[in-house]
Order: sequence, then C-alpha cells, then structure tokens
Amino acid sequence: PILRQLVHHFNMITQVVTSSILSRTTLSTRIMLVEMWIIVADHAFKMNNYSLGLQITSALGSTSISRLKSTFAGLQPKYMKLLAELSSMVNPLD
Repeated sequence: PILRQLVHHFNMITQVVTSSILSRTTLSTRIMLVEMWIIVADHAFKMNNYSLGLQITSALGSTSISRLKSTFAGLQPKYMKLLAELSSMVNPLD
C-alpha cells in the first residue's frame, strides 16, 4: 500500500508539471514555466528534497515535454545548463 501511494504521488506531481506546461498555448509562457520548474527543482535538490527534485526533473525529461524543441530553444543558456546539471544528478549515466 505505501509503495502504491509513493508511485501515485510521484505520478501526480509529474503530471502537474507536465500539464502546467502543455496547457499553455503561447511559446513565451511555456518558456517561462519551464524555467520556473527548473528553478523549483534546483531549490528542491538544494533543500535535500530529492523526491520533488526527481519528480520535476523527470517531468521535464518526459517525452511530452522534451519534444517541445522551440520551447527549449528559447530557454536562457543558464537554465539549459542548470537543467543539464539536474538531469545528470537524476541519471548520471547519460
């Protein structure tokens, strides 16, 4: 039961991040939201909240988000670098 709750919570947070980005119709709003979620994930890791950091970083790396090429092309370089650092913490083999 507790494992199911953990998985459900993980999926719920990931879905919140994903839907918050995908529900926006303008590119500038999507870019702003992706940058915001990158900042939130970074703060979560700095506060040792690895679960939340992993959930957000996983959502940003999901297929439905990672296919938004123009959104990621519009990110400021510092956010692209931070996302790469977060992703390497989550999946060090990549």
